[in-house]
Amino acid sequence: MEAMKGIIQKYQHKRISLVEAGVTRHRSIFNGLKALAEDQPDSKLSKPEVVIIHDAVRPFVEEDILLKVATAAKEHGAAGAIRPLVSTVISPSADGCLDHSLERARHRASEMPQAFLYDVIYAAYQQCSDYDLEFGTECLQLALKYCHVKAKLVEGSPDLWKVFSTSPCSRGVIGASSRYSHPLLVPALLLTPTAGAGHQFRLLGAVSWCEQQLLAPTTPEGFSTSPCS
Repeated sequence: MEAMKGIIQKYQHKRISLVEAGVTRHRSIFNGLKALAEDQPDSKLSKPEVVIIHDAVRPFVEEDILLKVATAAKEHGAAGAIRPLVSTVISPSADGCLDHSLERARHRASEMPQAFLYDVIYAAYQQCSDYDLEFGTECLQLALKYCHVKAKLVEGSPDLWKVFSTSPCSRGVIGASSRYSHPLLVPALLLTPTAGAGHQFRLLGAVSWCEQQLLAPTTPEGFSTSPCS
């Protein structure tokens, strides 16, 4: 946290609040949501109408897609960016053989950013099982499962790819659950539209050492910008 505070101060980032990370993706997001909740005794932030969840490993997201998912979430309760599948998805059987494959043209890859009415996604996380929090990866599914909110799917741009690391600080994709990578990695950032400030967003998140480097104006050593989804 102290290192992150130093980077925020050094590069004079504004409207950023830091929250302690969880050990998995969903636990980190839940911590961020609780920091905005009115029912939490230590909450010092105002509850937003809409919250955007975004991967810190997708640093080149355009403002246009943020506005599209936020607008769609305000109307539908939830919204998320999608992209066409670039590989066919198959399901193996218990004995390691092919069980079935999905028709690529009928399915899409779920990407970030995703946006929600705050009350919807917070209620969904409050009802999550320990299994969801430990192994889950899809926020839109939580809104559907626990709040019966069908997300609006928004076509995303080709630049929603992830930054990968070849550094020893990460043993996998940065932004993956810390179960599979460095324990300090945090998978998501929360952004809330700032009232009365035009198209501006307040950043709320806990960011690891590796992801902190993405806030600097130069690409850190050990990172590649491969257009992988």
